[in-house]
Amino acid sequence: MTIESAFPWGVIDMIWLGLGTLAAGGITTMLLLIAGHCFRWERILGQPLPRLAAYVYGVLAIIAGSGVWAILNSLLGVVSVSPAYVVIVSICMAVCGGIATTGAWIVDALIDGHAYKRGWLHAVEEVDTINHGLEK
Repeated sequence: MTIESAFPWGVIDMIWLGLGTLAAGGITTMLLLIAGHCFRWERILGQPLPRLAAYVYGVLAIIAGSGVWAILNSLLGVVSVSPAYVVIVSICMAVCGGIATTGAWIVDALIDGHAYKRGWLHAVEEVDTINHGLEK
């Protein structure tokens, strides 16, 4: 049995399909985390998302990315989903999640810095101080 007969597609196609399914899982994780970061939880909950709930959401986003990878691999028949692959892919999804979260925090810092330079952030802080009765 040759390696070419072991795959329904060619070896190069299998590599590209494997990378594509991994990318689809990573993009799913990143989009879920960026959406969760940008979502206005205060409008629904009346407060920012509690820290524990944010961690649970992040872990679920990582698991969702791994699930997308596993489902696509099973449907396309790229590789059999073994425990070793799941661990490696979960680590890849966690890295994607870290990149997305760090990127979101950097964008927030840049926006806050720009707002502070323009004087917008100072005006917001004054309104917040007046509303809460705090002194400078």
